[in-house]
Amino acid sequence: MRLPVELIDAIFVIVATQCPPVLGSKRDCDLGWRALMCVCKLWNDIFMANKRLWAIIHAHDPSTMRESIQRAGKGLLEYRMDICEPRCLEVLDDSVEAVASRNFDATKYKSVYVARHDAAVFHLRKMFEPGSETLPDLESLHLSCSSLGPNARHIARQLQHRGDIRVLCAPNLRIARFRGLCVSIQSNILQVLDVDLSMIDRFNRPELVSVRDMLARVSHCLEELYLRHAVGLCIAERNPISFPVLKTLEVSGTSMEVQSVLDRVTVPSSAVRAMSVLGQRGQVGGLGTLLSKCLSGARWDRLILRAPHMWEDDVILYVEASGSMTRSPSSVDRGALPVARIELTGRFRMITSWILLARRVLEAVGRDGLDVHLEIPDGALMKKPSGALTLREDTYEQLGGRALDRLNVTVDTSCFECRNGGAVYH
Repeated sequence: MRLPVELIDAIFVIVATQCPPVLGSKRDCDLGWRALMCVCKLWNDIFMANKRLWAIIHAHDPSTMRESIQRAGKGLLEYRMDICEPRCLEVLDDSVEAVASRNFDATKYKSVYVARHDAAVFHLRKMFEPGSETLPDLESLHLSCSSLGPNARHIARQLQHRGDIRVLCAPNLRIARFRGLCVSIQSNILQVLDVDLSMIDRFNRPELVSVRDMLARVSHCLEELYLRHAVGLCIAERNPISFPVLKTLEVSGTSMEVQSVLDRVTVPSSAVRAMSVLGQRGQVGGLGTLLSKCLSGARWDRLILRAPHMWEDDVILYVEASGSMTRSPSSVDRGALPVARIELTGRFRMITSWILLARRVLEAVGRDGLDVHLEIPDGALMKKPSGALTLREDTYEQLGGRALDRLNVTVDTSCFECRNGGAVYH
């Protein structure tokens, strides 16, 4: 009995999709897909004519790359070169990477994912070569490089120079993620933009004018924006950019970097804002000021402050503002939908006392009748005769003393193992 051609075609695609060959690999476990060609002449003919299949494997075998690109025609779907694949670490060498980069044609792809050394920069440069000025089929772009060699660093600076800002014209691009580099994009339907420059020294990052140009070009359509240390030099310019349809804003970096971003963006009141601030030893970090800016224009009526237990080293203080009108089981207080979140992180527990930070926050955004929930270490709490938890007298004074009386404060231990229910402070 002969299988239908459509079924054979589907088998090829499923096998190649679930276990694609690795770039340049000659190991038996990576060549199983070739055995399908040897079943019979019919299967061989179907294999050679299957454009979808060639779209999957074309970039995985440099020895047949030119032929496979030609056979794939307009059927190309995605391009992937990833350093995280264990097999890639074992079999991919520089010569294979060079062949793949040299034959890369950005006009043929719907999705491009490059996360391997300098290759991200070389592939980005290919996207600006003559003939690739417009990429109408590109819908998803991920470029990542944790470190750059001298040649790649020079190319990256040219592509991101403020005097000659390159614009990637991809009218149908919906998702763009950059690690270690960034580039301006021209797209009317871009929904997600993720830029992470944390692995680059601040003096080698793109200038702020380049980052600002990147944001301004897609601000009208962007729904999710993630910026991680995505601020370079020249921070004097403060013309705000409006994001009318933004739903999520996540920013991480030092206090100055986060504040620099907040000074330059305007988001809808319904947008969720999340900030991760890297604390510095001996500095408060301006947490209250950052929270005030973060909450500007937002609708919220509840504040949660959590100081980690002594064995938690990463987060110094966690602050969340939420609206009690909408409920969500995933939030910290098991009910209210978060409107804004700020985490002050640091490697040193001696950065600043969480009590001082919490006091600055309450002074900055506290108001009469505000519901405030404190989850703090056991040493700052004591038990009433009734068994309910309350603030110790010294903690009460350090947090503001009588200034707390205008707030509706509830307290609980931040240690989940010894948590014994909440209590209301009077």
